[in-house]
Amino acid sequence: MRANKAYKGKLRQKPISRISAYDVFSAYNEGDPIAVSVLQKAVEMWGMTSANFVSLLNPQKIIWGGGVFGPAGIFVDDIYKEACKWAQPISIKQVEFVSSQLSGNAGLIGAAFLAIKSNLYD
Repeated sequence: MRANKAYKGKLRQKPISRISAYDVFSAYNEGDPIAVSVLQKAVEMWGMTSANFVSLLNPQKIIWGGGVFGPAGIFVDDIYKEACKWAQPISIKQVEFVSSQLSGNAGLIGAAFLAIKSNLYD
């Protein structure tokens, strides 16, 4: 669609190599057709991937978060619906998909926890 010269959307303003996740989510919120298409495909891929994860490992909960995924928290229900198409039917009914409350700080908080924990037991 970007190759379409008639496309005047927000994502046309930057070279493809400079487009960030923030740009895509921002364009999505404005109804940009490329951003909508990209995020629909992402939901499909996240759903298929999590279905495989659930079918193989049978977790109780999948927590979605991180710097890139953070704004995608609005898609967690859609990802679950997509996963239901692909996952082992019994396992998918036993797992909960939730958005992280730590957003993009999960790695930093985890690293701090490990540092504190290692000092407590040394």
